[in-house]
Amino acid sequence: GSSGSSGHKEFAVTMRPTEASERCHLRGSYTLRAGESALELWGGPEPGTQLYDWPYRFLRRFGRDKVTFSFEAGRRCVSGEGNFEFETRQGNEIFLALEEAISAQKNSGPSSG
Repeated sequence: GSSGSSGHKEFAVTMRPTEASERCHLRGSYTLRAGESALELWGGPEPGTQLYDWPYRFLRRFGRDKVTFSFEAGRRCVSGEGNFEFETRQGNEIFLALEEAISAQKNSGPSSG
């Protein structure tokens, strides 16, 4: 166990080719981050560049297994709708980080709409 990692939950992932990822021209390695209100994808030529974000309320479903994490984006997302799959051994940690962020978002403040 490594201690002292606080704040943002970031995960190194590798894009798997799907219809949606091809449409968004996403290939190779990225950083997936569970933000306050959205799942964020960081990477690209410049370090510290946010490429996409998927607000939690627009995610239709997400899941994981031993070697992958995947989610389905709704059509109101920047990327458009579709499935995104990532190769990662931290699928369960990503899953838990997402659930945590989503429940924290639901509990904070009055819910509108």
